[in-house]
Amino acid sequence: MQSKARTIVAVVLILLIVGAVVWLGQYIFYAKTARLPKSIGGQMIEKIDENTLELVSLPLEEWMHVDSKDGKYKNPRTGTYSLVGVMQCASCGAKIPLPDIPANAGAAASLHIMENYVCPKCGKKAYR
Repeated sequence: MQSKARTIVAVVLILLIVGAVVWLGQYIFYAKTARLPKSIGGQMIEKIDENTLELVSLPLEEWMHVDSKDGKYKNPRTGTYSLVGVMQCASCGAKIPLPDIPANAGAAASLHIMENYVCPKCGKKAYR
C-alpha cells in the first residue's frame, strides 16, 4: 500500500515538474517574440536629420529596428547617426531638431540649454 502511495506521489511530482518546465519555456519564448499591438506599432513617429533638416517618418515598430547610437538614429539615406527628435520653433513654427542635452544634465542646465537654443531656420530663439 505504501509503495502505491509513493508511486502516485512520485508521478504527481514528475508531472508538476514537467508542467513547470513547459510553462517556463513558453513564457521565455513568448517574452522574446513579443510584438507591439498594431495600434501602437503603426503610429508614425517623425525624426529630423540635424545636419540636413530632412524629416523622416516611420512607424514606431520600424524605428525599433533602426540602428541608434548616443540617442541618435541612423539616417538610411546618408548612413550617419544624425536623426533626432523634432520640436517646433516658437518663433517661426518650423519643425527643427531638438537640442543635444546631456543625459546627466540637471533640470536647470536643461532649461538653460533650451532657453538659449537658436532655430537653425530663422536664427531666433526656438524656445520661450
